[in-house]
Amino acid sequence: MKKRLMILLGMGLPLCLFAQHQMTNFGNLTFHAGAEVTLYGDFRNNGSFSDTSVVVNFQGTNTQIISGTSVPHFNNCKMDNANGVSLQQAITVKNNIHLVNGSLTLNNQSLSVLNGNINGITRLSGTVISEQPDNSGRIIWSIGNNTGIHTYPFAAITGEYIPFVMDLVSGDMGNVTIATYHTGANNLPYPSYPDVVTHVNNALGADNSANTVDRFWQIDKDGPSGIANVTYTATSTEVGGIANLFAYRWNTPTQGWELPPCVQTSTTSSVQVDSLSTFSPWTLAGNGMALPVELLSFTASLNSKRQVDLDWVTTSEINNDFFTVERSIDGIHFEKIGETDGAGNSNVQLLYHTIDPDPYSGLSYYRLMQTDFDAQQKYSQVQTIYIGNDTEVTLTLFPNPSNGNFTVSVTGLNNEYVIIKIIDVTGKIYFVKTMFAESNLIYQVDEVEKLAPGLYHLELIAGDKSYYSKFVVN
Repeated sequence: MKKRLMILLGMGLPLCLFAQHQMTNFGNLTFHAGAEVTLYGDFRNNGSFSDTSVVVNFQGTNTQIISGTSVPHFNNCKMDNANGVSLQQAITVKNNIHLVNGSLTLNNQSLSVLNGNINGITRLSGTVISEQPDNSGRIIWSIGNNTGIHTYPFAAITGEYIPFVMDLVSGDMGNVTIATYHTGANNLPYPSYPDVVTHVNNALGADNSANTVDRFWQIDKDGPSGIANVTYTATSTEVGGIANLFAYRWNTPTQGWELPPCVQTSTTSSVQVDSLSTFSPWTLAGNGMALPVELLSFTASLNSKRQVDLDWVTTSEINNDFFTVERSIDGIHFEKIGETDGAGNSNVQLLYHTIDPDPYSGLSYYRLMQTDFDAQQKYSQVQTIYIGNDTEVTLTLFPNPSNGNFTVSVTGLNNEYVIIKIIDVTGKIYFVKTMFAESNLIYQVDEVEKLAPGLYHLELIAGDKSYYSKFVVN
């Protein structure tokens, strides 16, 4: 018969075994090769816990809690508790964690897996629950340059399996950190860390929560490179009646959602994005208005002459009269820049190309309008492009020192959106403002609650660059 054991090891104390429900380590506890240790109670690590090649098996009949003042380092770990295991302390697994049964609830802790091979995390029917709006419940997998399909076996609180899949194609991702959580129908709360998301508006600035899946993903890596095919999965309830799903990435410098990458494959509750190399917050949205042509791609890119190349590919066309290419400086008001005849009816792949010879500086929006012979019109997804400013940007604050109210003067801008932030020396953000600027900007900062005396930084984000100035509040 298996016994429930508490192992109590103090500094200089003998090893004692008790028929209790908790294992507590106050000193140094080392397991050697060839053993499997089955735990039926809680595990608390207040010392240094490590093992070489044993399997620590959590197999209680009640929810087991892993806690303590120090991070335990398991070599191989097995979760086989139908009532689950709950973290109150981060854990590290050197070789393999096998999720046999039940859920490992991360709470606001992390599961770190040091084995970068695809078998670093395996499962039978067990899952991992993240579900923290500040993305503090996360899996950190040291994937590095280990190619192949790495499955992060997440589940929703409801128990529905929603795996996140990263199929590394090439490069060195380093540590890949993933967190995900469920939101309300209005997509609140928005992600608050490490990236702050402020809305789920579409390219026209209208609230798009009705067409946005009730889930966010935070993806981060610390490696120097990496290209992967990534799959996002939500629950059927979170998707609801949203069809034709696409994955969207939040762009922090522009404070908006980028248009989805072209190579995507979707099901009723998941989206696979191919050849992905840029991460941060992601979500899924759909119910877009489809073109009456089957559009394979529509892209906008800057050429060596600082002109914008606009290319699109169709795989079939029905009753297609012509295409109109439009651009916008604000994503709301579009103007025509070119028109190209369509093929009428076609079932072969056709390539189209035009140029914007005199594009705007800063961030611009491009879209494709297709017109039928019967004058019906439909739009493609909007593409964005950023053209940097050749002039030097200068940032000045006055008066400095001040009482907390001061003027920001910026020169060298050129028709672009900018973001102003006020940050203290600890990194706390007190103020964020997004506005459109032509060449120069004068802005009076008087919307901040009275700042405590001290040193602060003002950050100006213009396109893909940031500018800083220190100021003192008396």
